[in-house]
Amino acid sequence: FTPTPKRRHVVGAQQHRDGRIVQTSVTKLKMSDDETTNFFTSLMENFLPNNNESNKVEPAIETEEQKQKRLRAERLAEIEIGEVRRQQRVSEDKLGYLFLFALQLLPLLGTDRIESLIYFFGVAVTTVYLGGRQEVVDAPEKISKNNALYAPIGASLAIGGLYLLLKAGIDITSFYAIMVTLFGALAISDIGVPILRNVFPNLDFANAEVPVPQMVADKLDLDKPALPLDGLVTLGLGVLCTAVYWAPVAGGMEGKFLISNAIAWALGMVSLGAISLGSFQTGAILLAGLFCYDIFWVFGTGRCR
Repeated sequence: FTPTPKRRHVVGAQQHRDGRIVQTSVTKLKMSDDETTNFFTSLMENFLPNNNESNKVEPAIETEEQKQKRLRAERLAEIEIGEVRRQQRVSEDKLGYLFLFALQLLPLLGTDRIESLIYFFGVAVTTVYLGGRQEVVDAPEKISKNNALYAPIGASLAIGGLYLLLKAGIDITSFYAIMVTLFGALAISDIGVPILRNVFPNLDFANAEVPVPQMVADKLDLDKPALPLDGLVTLGLGVLCTAVYWAPVAGGMEGKFLISNAIAWALGMVSLGAISLGSFQTGAILLAGLFCYDIFWVFGTGRCR
């Protein structure tokens, strides 16, 4: 019987416990030193200035003029991105645009019933198709169901007001024609930009500009005295169409049917791009209401005959 191993084990355990106690005491002492250091460090930071904060550069305050200039630059960049999208969509639908252009030559071949049906049906369907697919710079205004329900009422009030003006001896036919042709010139200017860019793809219309006098630039609030080339060309084309429309030409309006159709088509395309039905139900409500509007004002009364 030798109790030595057990005694060694007991002594070893006691030494282990003592070592752990000593180690724990050292650890606590270190933690006390760290807490003291952290206390004095935080105290010094509160009373002494921070060099890092003093070296920071305050951001420059944007003036109102700089803000307006930045917003105009952002708007021009947004417009250019939209014009690129419009150009790509016209390139995708180039066959439809070529078909529309070919239809304009159909009345030159004949004006019989068959040619007239092909012309009007082809122009109407193709215009609706292209107008629904076209890209726009700004999001179109969405027509709600309430707007569709009240559209015939608004149209009835408008045509009723025109009737009252005519009844009072005020002829607004010329004023109406002038306004339509002016809006038609602007519509040709707008819808013609992506078409022009596809007709001349090698020209850099995104950067091509035409210098203008500084007085004009100040009047239009331009950052630099220059206007985009494509916009000026299409605007000139629209003004030319308006001038030809009002010019005395032999044969009257029948001799200017191409110009008249171009203005009407541009107005239709711009209108289709400016509004969005949103759903088939809204379109059905709008068409049903306008159908009742036509029946009432054309056949239900003798006012518009």
